[in-house]
Amino acid sequence: MGREIEIKIPVTDEQYQKIHSVITGKEKLSGVTICKHGDVPCPVEHILKSDFYFSKYETREESKAAGEPQVIRIRCEQYDKVPPKAFFCIKRKTIENGVEFNREDETFVEKPEVVRDLLLLSGYHQFFEKRKDAFSVYCESEVLPDCEFHLELEKVN
Repeated sequence: MGREIEIKIPVTDEQYQKIHSVITGKEKLSGVTICKHGDVPCPVEHILKSDFYFSKYETREESKAAGEPQVIRIRCEQYDKVPPKAFFCIKRKTIENGVEFNREDETFVEKPEVVRDLLLLSGYHQFFEKRKDAFSVYCESEVLPDCEFHLELEKVN
């Protein structure tokens, strides 16, 4: 079983611009370096993500009472230089000793519209769409030895 930490930090417009300047190489940030392939910094990827959330129920309370997973989602990702990708995900959250754990069962989907149709024909409805405009890059810590991390800077609707 893989382990990871996902940290989401709300940022101001000013902080967003500062981080964007760092990941695009216009500014430096103490303690962080953009990973390199040889002598060349890793490219920053621009990704547009659309998450479509589905449920059989009208409210979160009804869904939770019925035991429906917290997230039933189709994610479509559009990249600058590679073909688009889509994924179907079922996410279940639990709290153990005050710590949130997520079990995500996710699979690649060749035709997301087929999964959408299946859900709609099965009595589900789309209740929310989340759009993310993201810049993605791999970094390494100058403070923690051998610590690489993936940074995504996102604007979310």
